[in-house]
Amino acid sequence: MKAIVKKKMLPELRFDEFQKEYRILKFNNIVKLRKKKIDPIKSNDSFKSVELESIEKETGLLVKTFDSENLKSLKTKFHKGDILFGKLRPYLRKFYFCEFEGICTSEIWAFYSNSECNKYVYYLIQTSKFNYQVNITTGTRMPRADWNQISTTKFRIPSFKEQQKIANFLTAIDQRITLLKEKKAALEDYKKGLMQKIFSQEVRFKDGEGNDFPDWEENRLVEICDVKGGKRIPKGYSLENKNNGFPYITVSNMLNGTVSLKDIKFVPKEAFPKIKNYRIFTNEIYISVAGTLGLVGVIPKELNGANLTENANKLTNIKCNQKYLYHYLNSNYFKKLIWSVRTTNAQPKLAIYALKSFVVKLPKKQEQQKIANFLSTIDQNINTMKKQIADSELFKKGLLQRMFV
Repeated sequence: MKAIVKKKMLPELRFDEFQKEYRILKFNNIVKLRKKKIDPIKSNDSFKSVELESIEKETGLLVKTFDSENLKSLKTKFHKGDILFGKLRPYLRKFYFCEFEGICTSEIWAFYSNSECNKYVYYLIQTSKFNYQVNITTGTRMPRADWNQISTTKFRIPSFKEQQKIANFLTAIDQRITLLKEKKAALEDYKKGLMQKIFSQEVRFKDGEGNDFPDWEENRLVEICDVKGGKRIPKGYSLENKNNGFPYITVSNMLNGTVSLKDIKFVPKEAFPKIKNYRIFTNEIYISVAGTLGLVGVIPKELNGANLTENANKLTNIKCNQKYLYHYLNSNYFKKLIWSVRTTNAQPKLAIYALKSFVVKLPKKQEQQKIANFLSTIDQNINTMKKQIADSELFKKGLLQRMFV
């Protein structure tokens, strides 16, 4: 594959064996829109139905289908090898290459090509150019892509053989991403199963000489740490986007047992003294207690000393192994405990007195360490896979940018 320097007439990257100029075609000369409708109520046939919630955004993954026998609204018929694209809220970028014949909601376009490679078109609709054009929408609250707009948009298209080569190359990358995601999901399921067995004491660790550890003890959470609330931003102030050295952690920042550094906002400098006693540090643990309940994690060193939202509590002065407690609080047992005592208002909440009274099963410190190390090693492997997935997706995104005009 070689790089080409030619002003947007040809792609930046191209396979060496292809030299022909690209053709310029309107999108409606590349694909045809499926128009046949199926009324599930009147139809004698049963179909798998793809709804908007069936397709994962930006990945092309189909997460579920619906049985047409349980549906009432008019649907569009599609065939194996067709391409689906969600026209409602097109910024979500919901697309799917059909592996079966079925029906889909009218909020999804189903199209195909008789003259071009369908799999190439599937990657064409993932490009930034298509994304820009399809987001020239109608409607404000419920934006919809305009077929008249996208159908007349011109694209530069290679020969059929070159399309096939590009599609096969990108399909191989997609297959690698899918395989990595499957491995990650399997490892996450394996960890969940082990946590269930470890914290129910079905699986026990041995000491350095191969002997059993002593029986576990039961302690209320308040007996092994202090539980303190976060604090809302003072009245009359608003969070700032510019980094002024006073970060503020909200529940929306809490992700995968840590805090995402993306979209962090900051306390105004003059407001900081009013809430400086409600900060969280790396040797503590957060737990969300309003809205989304039971998010548990440890903050990264970059946010050491950040202010914590009033919708979360922190566990401080921890007397047991911090990592053990983190894993224990992330167990299914503890999650069920939270849901059993939550308030059932419009926004569910977990009262601080209830959290303090929760019972924690605690082994001796040496066994705590072994459990923490074991589960943390699995977490490291999961995080390695997450990085491999992210790197592969970024690589693919770069190729879409450089292999299409």
